[in-house]
Amino acid sequence: MNESVIDDLDSIYITKVKWDQKKKKIQIDYEKELESSEDSSERDFYSLKVSDEPLDSFFNALNDLGSDVCLICEFPLQDEDKLEIKGVSFSWANGIMGAVITALKTVNTARSPLVVNTPHLATAPQSDQDDNCPILDPDTVFSLRRVIDEAKLFIAGARKRTQLKLPLSSTNYLKEWSIEDRQKELEVDEQEELSHV
Repeated sequence: MNESVIDDLDSIYITKVKWDQKKKKIQIDYEKELESSEDSSERDFYSLKVSDEPLDSFFNALNDLGSDVCLICEFPLQDEDKLEIKGVSFSWANGIMGAVITALKTVNTARSPLVVNTPHLATAPQSDQDDNCPILDPDTVFSLRRVIDEAKLFIAGARKRTQLKLPLSSTNYLKEWSIEDRQKELEVDEQEELSHV
């Protein structure tokens, strides 16, 4: 992974993470603070929608939100097995994270699933809200932060399988590679750099 990209991840705010099982596509929308601006609220907006396969840890983080959906929507906990987590929309206001989790829930009364969107909840009361308003459970916040971390890793290049144009010798061609392959290539590059020192 590109170290400069990884160092830059702290200035990224994830606004949407979505997995489309049918199309096998991941979508990540995010905002990035402008380096040239002293105002951290000034940001560029990016959207990444690709067929690259995320790491298993990405799916684990997303699927672990099932119990959180049950908690927020007051479903019985055993309904977690009926849920397919599709994604999360994040908001960022005055350093406070908010989130809406989207899931599909199988129902016996129809062929198509029920689309579930949790109510928007934040990690703390917003400035214009009552101090007693509902907020996200600390365990849910932890689960959401895992999804954010996985999304940032994906942006930085951590994927199970991808197709990229890689410059090898004097030709560019499409090559399927895994993150393990890329890590090996980076190790070789580092060894070559050290041999020139």
